[in-house]
This record gives sequence, structure tokens and C-alpha cells, in this order.
Amino acid sequence: IHFYIVYHGLNDRYIQELIIQTYKLHISNLNYVSSHLTTKNQLTTSNTSNKKRIGFISKYFGIFEPHGMLLDGIMKYLPNQLYDVYILAIARTDGKPLDSNIASYATKVVDISLVHEYAMKQIEVLQLDVLIFADVLSEPINHFLAHSRFASVQIAFWGNPITSASQHIDYFISGEYLEHPYRTHIRSNNDPYVEQVILLEGQGIWYDRPIKPEETIRLANLSLDSRILTSNRTEFELS
Repeated sequence: IHFYIVYHGLNDRYIQELIIQTYKLHISNLNYVSSHLTTKNQLTTSNTSNKKRIGFISKYFGIFEPHGMLLDGIMKYLPNQLYDVYILAIARTDGKPLDSNIASYATKVVDISLVHEYAMKQIEVLQLDVLIFADVLSEPINHFLAHSRFASVQIAFWGNPITSASQHIDYFISGEYLEHPYRTHIRSNNDPYVEQVILLEGQGIWYDRPIKPEETIRLANLSLDSRILTSNRTEFELS
């Protein structure tokens, strides 16, 4: 999906917006709003508890998938007395099972269809309060779902560090070290995001602390003078 010039340090917000305008000419339900969010239906929600329903959606919640790993601790430490966590796992075509840690944090796991209209219905019936897109430009289903509204608050996480250009994404979660140091001084017409940007401390991600190098060497049955080559990217992204 289109997000190439940002790799060259350029602002492609306007390209994203033009593409979305093109979509609107040809996709009738692109700006769909879930029925429970309309004024006349707001009092008929099926949520009888005081907990807020938070959904996390992505196709990349399989084992060792970076988008899921970035949010792992966020899901884990949401206080369960306040929130019900819904994992919306878009059908994976690579054979990877859903990460067992992510599944264990969920109040409910919902397998989301690869058929856009059916996926919309699956999400709508959950009547979510918050919906978090782990990524919006990595594959088509999440990309198009992000242009409809299924929750009162919808958030894009930086699985793709670029604006969604969607009128239905309210906030973009990023980190203070991931954005221009003077981004708060950027004029609105030059801002690379259409969403309100929330800057978390550092990189705004969660990773489990890696085991000590000495322990890694011991587990691999290597000597201390062994030469070890590492890659900061996953193999499928290098192929």
C-alpha cells in the first residue's frame, strides 16, 4: 500500500488525502458509521457493565509479528477491572497462529474476515468504546476499515508511522523520539498528520526486556569469543 515517499523524509499527507478522495468516488460504504453510535441508538447499547470495551485490530498479531510485539505490554497491563479487551485478529494467510501472549490478555478473540463488508458487521456488533488500529497501511482490510467508524474513539498506532488520512481516526500514537523535535511548531497546513498526535515517552512502544548477552551465548552453546551477527529486521522484511 502507498507510503513510499515518507521513507525519503517527505510529507505525503496530501497524497494520502487525494487517494482517499478517489476511494470515496468508488466505494459507497467507505465512511460507514456503526449504528450504535448514531444519536437515536446511543441509549440502546448492549454493554450493561461499567467496563469500557477496547478493541485492538491487525492482521499481524501472529507469533513474532512486530506490530503485535509493539503493543504486547499495553494489552497486558490494561486494568481488567476497567476494561474488556477485544483482540480483532484479521485472518492470517501466512500460517502463523495467533500469539499466545496476546490471546491470553483478551476478554474475547474475534477472527475477522478478509471480506470487507462481513468484517464491518463483525466489528459493529461488538459495540466498542475504543478501537485501536495497530497498523493502517500494511494490508487492505485494516486500511479500508480505518475509514469507517466503529467506536466513539478510534486510534492509529505507529505500526505504520504515517497518517491514515481518515476522518474517522481521532488520534495517532507516536513517541517523542520518533517525530520532528519541533513538530509542535509546524503550521497546521504543513502537518504530516490529519489526526491529533499523542507523543508517548521515548519510542512509545513496549518490548520485553531481552535476556542478557551472556545468557544468550550460554543457551546457544557458544564460546565467549564467538562472532555473532545480528539483524535488526525480521527475515521476511529482508527477503
